[in-house]
Amino acid sequence: MRFKFEFVSLSRQAVTIPLNYQYYLHSWFYSILSKADEQFAEWLHERGFVVKAYRYKMFSFSWLLFEKQAIQIVGDRMVISPNAQGSLIFSFYLDEIAEKFIIGLFTEQKINIRGTEFLIKTVKRLRDPKFETTMRYRTMTPVKVSLQLEQSQPTYLSPDHPEYGRLIFDNLQKKLLSVGERVTVDDDLQFKLLSDYRSKLITIKAGSPAQNKVRGFMFDFELTAPLRYQKVGYFAGFGESNSMGFGLVKVLSKNSK
Repeated sequence: MRFKFEFVSLSRQAVTIPLNYQYYLHSWFYSILSKADEQFAEWLHERGFVVKAYRYKMFSFSWLLFEKQAIQIVGDRMVISPNAQGSLIFSFYLDEIAEKFIIGLFTEQKINIRGTEFLIKTVKRLRDPKFETTMRYRTMTPVKVSLQLEQSQPTYLSPDHPEYGRLIFDNLQKKLLSVGERVTVDDDLQFKLLSDYRSKLITIKAGSPAQNKVRGFMFDFELTAPLRYQKVGYFAGFGESNSMGFGLVKVLSKNSK
């Protein structure tokens, strides 16, 4: 399921937040969830859905979405106009029964990013797309795919890398297995890059001893796969680190260029 959170800045003056705010949204989400079900929030944060040594949280989120005139980028900061209105998309691989829980939990909550607060006025369930075995997507947030050999630093792959499609599907298969879905060797799986790509370097926990720089890529692509692959990628996110806001996509029409 996907939800659109519509919010308003609570400041009557212009406010400034870091451009690398993904970790703060990630932390805020868990803080709100823990108010409703502390045990579940702790389980999701510490463990999640597991297959072998891999853990998946099965959700992702968009960047903060504002009208262009409401923000100004200054260096590594975003300046937001007084009382600016915006929106945020959260995407979950959850049963339909969770819809009322999510809407009730997040409506009228305050998003807090380094002391700057935004009040969520409405939470709306977004309509699911019609899933087909061949789908075209455009990334809304960077997709992170990496290779790591033993204890070396990870190598972040661009979508034209020869191993990229295999790693995308390997990740989707592990997510499916973690929630009890089946995966077979006969599954028809094809990844096709449809556009140029742009690199995005995101700093996680900026300014702390645990600071980490992570690279993802923005692009359009076509995916041919059984419907369960399409759904888990669309709702839980493509690639790695989805719970940090990586790998969220939107559906493109077949005639999009």
